[in-house]
Amino acid sequence: MVLSDIRMWKMNGYELVKRIKAIRPETKVVFMTALETDLLELSKILPSIKIDGLILKPGRLENLVNTIESVFLTSSIG
Repeated sequence: MVLSDIRMWKMNGYELVKRIKAIRPETKVVFMTALETDLLELSKILPSIKIDGLILKPGRLENLVNTIESVFLTSSIG
């Protein structure tokens, strides 16, 4: 599983995930972001990138744990 911010300094999260999935397509991906968005919106913007979870910042540890648990208990979005 990869837990990544969408916005990063040298490479954004989308590019990171594209590179990882090119090597290991089964990798689960959870994005963290302070941007106002949701999984449905992300899947429309980035239909070629399979995103399994989304955590909005600032967030609580409970939300992080619940999201990671749900990634491994349910099927993926996208």
